[in-house]
Amino acid sequence: MNELSTIIAMLFGASLLVVGLVAGYWRGLKRAKREYDLDALADVGQAILSAQLNLDALCEIVYQQSARIVNTRHFQLGLVYGNDYMVKVWFKNAKRLAPETFVGAAHEGLIGWVVLNKSGLLVYDYQKEWDALPAKPRYYDQNNPARSGIFVPLLSGGEVIGVIAVQSDTPRMFDREDLRRLTVLAAQAAGAIRNAQLYEAAQRQAERLRLISTVSRQITTMQPLNDLFEQIVHLVRDTFGYYAVNIFTIDKLTNQIVLGASSVSTFKNVKLEWGQGLVGWSAQHAKLVHVRDVRSDSRYLQSAALKATLSEVAVPLVVDQQVLGVLDIQSNQLDAFGEDDLKTIAALGDQLAIAIQESQTYHQERKQSERLNALIEAARAVVSILDISVLLDEVVDLIDDYFGYDRVHLFLREDDQIVFRAGEGPHVKQWLKQRLSYSVNDKGFIPWVVRHGRPIISGNVIVDERYCVGTGLDDTFSEMTVPIQMGNKTLGVLDIQSPHPDAFQQEDMILVQALADTVAVAIRNARLFANEMRRRMLSETLREVSTVLASSLDLESVLQEILLGLERVVAYTSAVILLLDEDKKQFEISAIHGAVINETVWEHPLPVDGIHGHIDALLTHIANEQSSSTQISNGDIIAKPLMIQDQVIGYLAIKRVGNIRFSPEEHEIVGTFANQAGVAIMNAQLYMAQKEEAWISTALLQVAEATSQAVSTDEVLKTVAKITPLLAGVEWCAVLLRTQDAFRVVEVSGIEQSLVNQLVGVEAVVDTWPPLKELVTRGVPIIVSHEDIPAEQLPVEVNFLQAVLLPLFAQGEIFGVIMIGQRQGDQPLTARKIELASGIANQAAIAIDRAQLYTAQQEEQWITTVVLQVAQAVNSQFDLDSTLEAIVRYTTLLVGVSCCCILEWNAETNCFIAAKWLGLPPEAELEMPFLKLSAEAAPFLTHLSKQRELVTAGQDADFPIPEALQNIFSNIDTILGIPLVAQGTTVGAMLVDNVTLAGASEERRLKILTGIADQCAMAIQTSWLQEEALAARTLEREMELARTIQLSLLPDTPPQISGYELAAYYRPARLVGGDFYDFIPLSDGKYGLVIADVTDKGVPAAMFMTICRTIIRSVASSRLSPMETLLKANKILVQDNRSDLFVTVWYGILDPHNHTLAYCSAGHNPPLLVHQNGQFTELKLKGIALGILNDATLREDTIDIAPQDVIVAYTDGVTEARRQDNLEFGEADLFITAVRERELPPHQLVNKIIEAVDKFTGDVPPFDDLTLFILKRIDH
Repeated sequence: MNELSTIIAMLFGASLLVVGLVAGYWRGLKRAKREYDLDALADVGQAILSAQLNLDALCEIVYQQSARIVNTRHFQLGLVYGNDYMVKVWFKNAKRLAPETFVGAAHEGLIGWVVLNKSGLLVYDYQKEWDALPAKPRYYDQNNPARSGIFVPLLSGGEVIGVIAVQSDTPRMFDREDLRRLTVLAAQAAGAIRNAQLYEAAQRQAERLRLISTVSRQITTMQPLNDLFEQIVHLVRDTFGYYAVNIFTIDKLTNQIVLGASSVSTFKNVKLEWGQGLVGWSAQHAKLVHVRDVRSDSRYLQSAALKATLSEVAVPLVVDQQVLGVLDIQSNQLDAFGEDDLKTIAALGDQLAIAIQESQTYHQERKQSERLNALIEAARAVVSILDISVLLDEVVDLIDDYFGYDRVHLFLREDDQIVFRAGEGPHVKQWLKQRLSYSVNDKGFIPWVVRHGRPIISGNVIVDERYCVGTGLDDTFSEMTVPIQMGNKTLGVLDIQSPHPDAFQQEDMILVQALADTVAVAIRNARLFANEMRRRMLSETLREVSTVLASSLDLESVLQEILLGLERVVAYTSAVILLLDEDKKQFEISAIHGAVINETVWEHPLPVDGIHGHIDALLTHIANEQSSSTQISNGDIIAKPLMIQDQVIGYLAIKRVGNIRFSPEEHEIVGTFANQAGVAIMNAQLYMAQKEEAWISTALLQVAEATSQAVSTDEVLKTVAKITPLLAGVEWCAVLLRTQDAFRVVEVSGIEQSLVNQLVGVEAVVDTWPPLKELVTRGVPIIVSHEDIPAEQLPVEVNFLQAVLLPLFAQGEIFGVIMIGQRQGDQPLTARKIELASGIANQAAIAIDRAQLYTAQQEEQWITTVVLQVAQAVNSQFDLDSTLEAIVRYTTLLVGVSCCCILEWNAETNCFIAAKWLGLPPEAELEMPFLKLSAEAAPFLTHLSKQRELVTAGQDADFPIPEALQNIFSNIDTILGIPLVAQGTTVGAMLVDNVTLAGASEERRLKILTGIADQCAMAIQTSWLQEEALAARTLEREMELARTIQLSLLPDTPPQISGYELAAYYRPARLVGGDFYDFIPLSDGKYGLVIADVTDKGVPAAMFMTICRTIIRSVASSRLSPMETLLKANKILVQDNRSDLFVTVWYGILDPHNHTLAYCSAGHNPPLLVHQNGQFTELKLKGIALGILNDATLREDTIDIAPQDVIVAYTDGVTEARRQDNLEFGEADLFITAVRERELPPHQLVNKIIEAVDKFTGDVPPFDDLTLFILKRIDH
């Protein structure tokens, strides 16, 4: 063994030595190669740094140094200029090619990818990697294609300024090391190349600046534009020697491009359209246009004065994105303008544009100053005018005089209308005549400005979707509209239009807006003055109206005075005051103001629904009567409600014909007059109401005094019938009381006594008389005409004009009706009389209800006394037979019946059984002990058992007397059946002879019977509950005894087995269960371990468990094999088992000496074997439960038990324990707990498993019996 270890150690050492030698050799090679690369790259850096700042020379050095690193047979060094790509050094097949610029190619192909991604690219083989390339080469020679390549960016300051590209005809010519070295070279070269570019650009820029500075000094002197243009064209021509220099400007009125100056004297009076010629194209697109040969450009426009032109440059003069003109320079040579020339010309164009702008700004500021002075003069003029009409005309004149605008319009806002008030132009007279106005929501500049409170300026209204053509202004091209505002409120609009495009500038709008603000102040002052004058007149008018109101209670004259006073402060065409009638269903006309009034108007009240539309139609009708020529439809209306205590009682409404709408102030004034009218109406109505209330109070007091003296219900009814006609002013009165679905006449007064006798007792059925049905449904008074009376249902003929049904309420329910009426020839009942009668009815209802309540209390007290006596008698008895004896005796004694029979219900047989009786004939007494009545034998009995309500049998009854009871009740015509129900359960029935009494006595008798029946039902149910409780206590004692016996069959404590620890646990789901375990001592010191589960719960499972335990114990003592034991036990169970029960069993035989366990399973859960290291297995064997098949097939196996091994045997009550959501504890949780706690002693491990199960299930009751035992081998 030691020699083998020595040999292995030597071999391992030799292997390490070989690996070390190889690794050292490889590191040496890499170190040498890296030192060579560093030397080469250092030489490259030194060569680049020592080169001059010459771009071409630097690019050549980069090529030469690249050749030292990689194969440069195919080589490109290109620089990026915007979108262009310029190849500075180019070799193809080792042959130098001339530099070339590729326009727009800087971001295309693989070069473009490197530029955009700022990273290098290595291509091993173009053909194999073609589909995977990030971009396709821009130029690819199909006949002689490259096969591999390297692309490295020149990065300076984070920006790609160029690309080094090396390619080869051989695939995989380059590798990652080549890419790295070339990248280092590019990094060193990029900074130098960038510096050279900047140096050369600075030199060129200095030359151009010197030239531009000379020109700039000439053009910066402020002078007229024409003189400035002449100086510039000659200066540029003389300085640069161009053939022709021209300056074009934009004519804002004609929108044409006009020649301002030219260095060629014969070239003059030129006007171009936008897009015409190279100059027009440059102006239209605001772009520099450079044509190397004008003969080949279709845009070129030849001129006779400039025939020698061969090339041309046109530069737009742009400031703030606005084209002010074009600088046009022409040459008599082809391609005469280089890149530097173009930049210089563009710079001159910028200088010239600024000069033009400054000159235009100077003239505009001068013009603006003049307008500001004019604005100040205009402000001074308008603020002193207090008449709005004069003010608006003056504003229009000032705008025409100072600003020169001849299409000026002033609009003022009146609510949601914008009304034209003043203007300038030939169309103004027509606008004033037709009273032009716009709605705030209309289309057009004017409504838009009012809605948004912002100005609009448009140089081309045709393309503006907000524009709307005004009458007589079809040629308008430009429009400027500004709001006249005071704070956030828009008072009106100032609108100016022009037939020329772009006629208004931003400066114009600022000035006009300032003038509009001044006009707003003036309008406000004028309106304040007008409002103050109106308020003075309003105050005087209101004082006069108040005087009239205080001095007169004549409502008609007061309302007329209100309309006259309103006319003095608010101009209107027609006015009306409406008042709500007594029924509150329509408005009646109370006052009208207008020149001509058709008297028929007063006769047509207005309905409440849609009142505003009816008011509009009425006022339009009144206005049309004043106009003899045309029908009036348009105009504005104010309709203010007349309010009393937040209730609308009428309307004050006025109408003004035309487009001038009522102002908010006028709305406020009309509201004030409406309040005055409301006060006048309230005063008049209060006066009348006080008179009526005094009378009603007196009448109701008389009713209360009269009814309070009556004691009984009948006396109260007579008093009400007599006093109602006297107090309500009606001819007759009838009182009806409710009896279920009908009302019975109980009292009548005001008619002949002979008719009274015939009408008293007549019943009116609710469902057959519609007015009565409506009263019951709605609970309000119902008016009845003579035609509504059902004459065929009355014993006498009734002749009257009109009647009213008044409901009598008690506790929210209608218990009666008072019917009042007038005879033929009398006046119809007014709403006020009906209201008075309703008050009397309410007072009468209280008196009647009080009398009925007193009577009912007396009867209820007597009934309570009777039922109490029965209850005392029942409670004094000690058994059900004595109790029922007392009940039948008290029933015959107190209720007035001759016989009483109590039947007890038997739910199992669905029959009534005679329990106790009294008052029957002798022959019936003999039959009663044997009386058994099926609930299905007769409808009477079925009804008693199911419907649970009183029912009669016999002559003229609900059902015939059942045949089985005919001999019992042979001398009785009708019997009454009363179901005995306790807590919703039928417990029996009570039968008595049915003695029918009249009126309230019958109701009282039935209440007593019902009360006695309730006492009887409770007595029977109490007896049943006592019997059930006794049986339940007996069963509970027996179950406790069975539990004690079952637990005694289980081992008290596990046996003490040498080298092992054993623990068990058992918990039935009920008092007793079907699980069991057992430890059976066997020969040779062995032990039989049993755990079983009977397929049921409770007592059956417990009994079967006892049998199974006994059989297994008796069989196990004589058999050494677990399988033989279970097979023999199965045969015994199958032979003796006459039930559907069976049992699952796991049986093992433990040999403590050899530490083995032989086991067999009959369909039981496999125990868990947990080893010391935490690994576990299930002791699974196939097998069927015992007690099912005689020829069962089982299997047996044997395992060795190592130290600290744990065996957990359990029933399905452990793994199938469920919590609230029906989720099971499961085998996984059992296994996790057993493995985690495997080091604990068995009794502690049992507790841990039980705790885990209980924690999982929570408060959920156990679903199944729970049993387990744990065996653990321990070391000594």
